[in-house]
Formats: sequence, C-alpha cells, structure tokens
Amino acid sequence: MYSRAFIEAQTVYVHDGAMDCAECGERAIEEAKDRQERETDRAVRFIEGGKETPAADAARNAARAAALVAELEDSATLDDGESDSPRSCDSCHCFIDGALTSDGAQYVAESIRDSVQFDDGSRAVVKEWAETYFPDSDLPARILSPEQRAAILATFARVDRVRRAVESIGRMSEAAARPVEAGRLSGAAAALRAAWVRFTYGGDSVRETLRGANR
Repeated sequence: MYSRAFIEAQTVYVHDGAMDCAECGERAIEEAKDRQERETDRAVRFIEGGKETPAADAARNAARAAALVAELEDSATLDDGESDSPRSCDSCHCFIDGALTSDGAQYVAESIRDSVQFDDGSRAVVKEWAETYFPDSDLPARILSPEQRAAILATFARVDRVRRAVESIGRMSEAAARPVEAGRLSGAAAALRAAWVRFTYGGDSVRETLRGANR
C-alpha cells in the first residue's frame, strides 16, 4: 500500500515551465556561469583592443548569462507537493520520486497490474515506480503476446508430429526384425511424447505461462 512516508522530499529546479532534477539544475547553473565568464573575458579583450562594438556585444552576452544564473539559482525548490502521476526530469528524463495524490497512487497501482502486457522498456519504468511507491510489490510475470503463444503452440505441434512419425518407423523396424533400431526409435518417441504430455497437461513452465496468458 502506498504511503507518503516512503517519499523523501528532494530539490528540483522549476524554470520556464520545465522541472529538472537537482543534478541537471546544478549543471545548467555551472554552464551559465562558464558562459558568463567566457563572455566577460571576451569583452575585456575587445575593449583592450579598441573594438567597441564586439566588446559591447560580449558584455551583453555576459549580462544575459549572469541573469540566467540568478534565475536558475532562484528556481531551486524543495519538491514536497503531490502529483497525479510519477514525474521525470525534463532534461535527462530520470525519475523524480515525488509524493503522489490518491489518484497518482491509483495510477501507479494500475500500471503495475497492467505491466504484464508492457514491453521491456515500459516495464523497467514501472518497476522503478513500484520500488518507490509500493516497495512490497513485485511486478507480475509478463504475458506472452499472441504471436509468441502461436509460435510455441506450432513448435509443440511439430514435435508431436515427429513423435508420431518416429513411432510409425519404430513399428516398421520391429516388424522387419530389427529390434535394436526399434528400441532406439521407441525411446526417442517416448521422450517426445513425454515432452508433449508435459506441455498439454501442465507441469512445465511454458504450459503454465500459456495458461496464465489465456485467463
């Protein structure tokens, strides 16, 4: 069951309608500071060289970078609110494990339930949600797609056809008074039949998976 106690508030950067994780926000600040320093150095070199117009352009760029640094630093906030769904960083797309509303918790619970039909990438995302919001829950096993189920069924059907053919050849060998060959064929047919019986009547993992998929 979801509890907000699972969630520890963390620093995020909210700027221009986007939300970045702490790492991306701090990186953006450092990049803006570097740009400010480079443009300031350029402005000084242009002034020393008597180039007023490029110096003014560089100075304006440095001022813009300084303003951006201030905006980004002011955008840092403690993410202690609730959202209707899990959130991710708009820059690196990493998961930001903020608190959820009751609707958000229900959304995650339904995603865990429905993950049986998701591809590997989507299941990895839901698994991270589950570990954060429902730490006692495990993702259910994936259901095979209709194509995968059809391929398995076709394979076992071919196995059974081979088994029947081997049994027929074995009977002919026995009739032809070739007991050694007939014995080997009989053993092979028995092994194939055992595989088919396990699949058909349960007991092996493939059959159990297919049964679960068909429910």
